[in-house]
Amino acid sequence: MSSSFSNAISSIIAAAYSEAHLPPVKVKVLRVPADNPRPRCLELETTHEGVESGPDSFLSHIPDFRKFWNSDGWQKRDIRRFRLSNGSATVNGVYYCFWSHCQSLPRNAFHTRLRAKQGLNPGVWGDIFMVKMAEPEFGECGWAKYETISEELMKDPMFFKVLDNIGNC
Repeated sequence: MSSSFSNAISSIIAAAYSEAHLPPVKVKVLRVPADNPRPRCLELETTHEGVESGPDSFLSHIPDFRKFWNSDGWQKRDIRRFRLSNGSATVNGVYYCFWSHCQSLPRNAFHTRLRAKQGLNPGVWGDIFMVKMAEPEFGECGWAKYETISEELMKDPMFFKVLDNIGNC
């Protein structure tokens, strides 16, 4: 085996090993509890465990929602990307919204009320979460970069439109 080929393989293995072992990152997220009408911000650590097989695998690590959803809820999570651009500088940006289709979780009351006003069936169970992405969205290793979410988001009319549209996938 040539030295350059061996060095290339070693570099790939070292990069994969270092990426797989990046420490969790704390990120401020917006949580819309299933059983409470008041969304609120909280800080969660990211995880890469179980992400590689999910709809969010391209992010490499996501906030760890497992304590809010059961393991089935984690497996049945979904994601939607959206961009807000008509708000304030602290609100404008790229976001991801995470929710679950796991029917063993309680229906999300906030989402159900939004959908009922239009005569639509809700398709979201458990808590809904939103994260804001940094600019650029991905770092050197291809892992997602997150930004602190602003509580101003909850006052923006687009917040309700975004929540209304999840679960339509």
